[in-house]
Amino acid sequence: MLERVAGRRCSSPSAFTTAVAGGQPPDHQGGGEDRRLPPRRRGGQVSELPVGAERAIAAPANLVYRLIVDFERHHPRFLPPAFSQFRVERGGVRAGTVHSFRLTVGRRARDIRMRVEEPEPGRVFTESDERSSMATTWVVFPQGAGSRVRVETRWQGAGGVGGFFERLFPPRVLRRLYVDELRLDG
Repeated sequence: MLERVAGRRCSSPSAFTTAVAGGQPPDHQGGGEDRRLPPRRRGGQVSELPVGAERAIAAPANLVYRLIVDFERHHPRFLPPAFSQFRVERGGVRAGTVHSFRLTVGRRARDIRMRVEEPEPGRVFTESDERSSMATTWVVFPQGAGSRVRVETRWQGAGGVGGFFERLFPPRVLRRLYVDELRLDG
């Protein structure tokens, strides 16, 4: 059965992973890191920048999903220190939740306000920044007795010199943060 996740047709979780990795299966041993060159500005258009990570978790997919979408009690416990001032503004669990936090990377900090939706409840949820084009998709699927979790963020990159640096540095830093977050051991 073909499914549509993040705008791509996928026949299985591994097909989804391959699709978001740009047609290259990720290195599952190394945390799913995508080693392709960053996207470029093409034909005067600003390109979409993707960054993601994935990890096998030794717990059932339904439990892992429930913990990740509980922004009130569980999700904040496994956020890396770069995510601070986490606050639930509305809801708290699953779709309809609105939460905010400060993301600090190096000397730069940015306040982010996310709205949670569940295009596939129990399997896929998204967080969309209300102040920018940034959107994060989480996919949790069964794998043997455990599960595999994939997180991917996309946003519209800037053009010019600023866009060049945006394609180089933020994806690397965010990927490291996501690998840390996916430890889910808070």
